[in-house]
Amino acid sequence: MFSRTVPTRCLAAISLDGLEPLVTWRAACAERAPTGPGNATALCQGERTTAKGEQGVFFREKSSHGLPNRGYSTCRG
Repeated sequence: MFSRTVPTRCLAAISLDGLEPLVTWRAACAERAPTGPGNATALCQGERTTAKGEQGVFFREKSSHGLPNRGYSTCRG
């Protein structure tokens, strides 16, 4: 679902096998709700491996007036 929306520099470090779809952002590792205009149309969470170890990644897609707005944030821990 998000493989085409994740920036290339992040794709190599994120395991797409571990992506989990979410119903609400509150189920994610995210500390805050996604901001910006529009309604959430897709949410998921995965893990990425960095030099410091594994880290959670929360992806979101919102839509406003038919235009998608995609982004991600890393989670603590």
